[in-house]
Amino acid sequence: MRKLVLLAIFAVGVFFTSNAQFKIGANLNVGIPTGDLNDAVGIGVGGTVTGLYEFSNSFAAGVQIGYISFAEKDNSGITFSVIPITAVGKYYFSESNFKPYISADLGLYSMKAKASMLMSAYDISVSATKTNFGVAPALGFEYLLSEKLLLDANAKYTNIFTEDSPTSYLGINVGFVYKF
Repeated sequence: MRKLVLLAIFAVGVFFTSNAQFKIGANLNVGIPTGDLNDAVGIGVGGTVTGLYEFSNSFAAGVQIGYISFAEKDNSGITFSVIPITAVGKYYFSESNFKPYISADLGLYSMKAKASMLMSAYDISVSATKTNFGVAPALGFEYLLSEKLLLDANAKYTNIFTEDSPTSYLGINVGFVYKF
C-alpha cells in the first residue's frame, strides 16, 4: 500500500512538472479609493508579487502578497494601508501573444488606519490594525515580450468585508511576469 501511494505521488508530480509552467510576477499598483474609504484618504501606491502555476493554457492559480499605502486627503492626518495575502485564479481567453484574462483574488487583507494631529505642541497619533476577508475580481491582459517575459496590466476592484460597510478601492496595476 505504501509503495502504491508513493508511486501515485510520483506520477502526479511527474505529470504536473512535465506540463508545468510556473510564473512569478511583480506589479506596481495605484489604488483609487471608493465608497467610504474615498471620504477619508487619497490615492494609494504600492506593489504586489504573484506566484502562479499554469494548469493549462487557459487556467492558472497561485498566491499573491502585496502592500498599498493610501495618502492623507486634504491634510486630514489620516493614512491607511493594506497588506493582501490571497489566493488568485486566472482564466485566459486566448493562447496568442496577447492574452486577455479575468481573475479573482480571495483571501485576507490586513488593514492599518492611522490618525495624527498636532495639538498645543503635542503630536497625537492613534492607529488600529484589523484583518478581514476580501475578494478582488480583475480584468486584464498579459502580452508576450520575449520567450520568458510578459507585460501584465489589469484593473482590479478590491472589496474587503469590514463591519459597517465594505472597504473598497479600484487598483490599476502594471508589471512584468517571468515564465519558468
